[in-house]
Amino acid sequence: MPLVQMKGIGGYLNLQQKKEMIHKVTEAVLSVEGEGLRDVT
Repeated sequence: MPLVQMKGIGGYLNLQQKKEMIHKVTEAVLSVEGEGLRDVT
């Protein structure tokens, strides 16, 4: 499983936007690595 580290400018995104970004990045990783890794992603 790859390690994904995201950095951004403080105060730019609200909490909901951060959650949405994390969800979408997770889905992108799983689309390549496979659904079997969902529990550890």
